[in-house]
Amino acid sequence: MKKFINRGFRGLFCLLALLSGQSCSNDASPFEVSSATVRTLLPGRTTTVAFATLSNHTDKSITLVSAVADKVRKIEFHTHIREGDLVKMRRLPNLLIPANDSIVLATGAKHLMLFGVDELTEQLDIQFTSESGKVYSTTFTIIEL
Repeated sequence: MKKFINRGFRGLFCLLALLSGQSCSNDASPFEVSSATVRTLLPGRTTTVAFATLSNHTDKSITLVSAVADKVRKIEFHTHIREGDLVKMRRLPNLLIPANDSIVLATGAKHLMLFGVDELTEQLDIQFTSESGKVYSTTFTIIEL
């Protein structure tokens, strides 16, 4: 049912695009990143966090196993877990994006941790590698706290 609804919405958007004189393609990117932001560095710090919505437009799950960026020593996948009254951050070995679904990287949930950041300008290009070896590149916007 969910696949039918997703395809129906894509078809509706395509029809609206055609009616407004724009082009339309059914070749949606298999992996899409939206609302991609990186928090600016705090003074004296070299660690920050990134958030986004990661969408999988295929009939098979996508497992991201790594992420890299220029001027960033290391990027890790993290999440928060509650242990009693404490909330602890834990590293994840990968990020699984189910078929025809999305995951949200957000404060207090799954997110990207960036370590050893030299500098941040207006944007940061991050490349994700999937378990199958495919590389997906996207641009994150730097935002102030």
